[in-house]
Amino acid sequence: MVLKTITIIVILLMVPSVVYGGGLIHSCALETGDSYCKDVNDLVIQVIIIAEFLLGIVGSLALLMFIYGGFVYLTAFGKAEQAKKGQQVIAAALVGMVIAFSAFLIVDFLVAGLGISTYFTQ
Repeated sequence: MVLKTITIIVILLMVPSVVYGGGLIHSCALETGDSYCKDVNDLVIQVIIIAEFLLGIVGSLALLMFIYGGFVYLTAFGKAEQAKKGQQVIAAALVGMVIAFSAFLIVDFLVAGLGISTYFTQ
């Protein structure tokens, strides 16, 4: 049941990138003919696209866990054990969000420092 729920969430998170033309695969890999990915910059951009997608999923899951922990805490009704469980879930979700956003900032900093653009002008 949990695996099915996670699969549905991941599919729903992928829908906007597919609908709006972003996708997980760099555009040069999808073109036919002689226009294929020719240099290392294309590979780095592909890695950046995948990293941003994965960080988005991790951030979304951390937010869902934060909401779940708040729900458990609010519905404890004076039970110390359940209230403590809710606090632990909230703390773990907060740590997860900090790690995810820190990773995003590191990737963004490295991309800016290396001068790599995720958008090409042809």
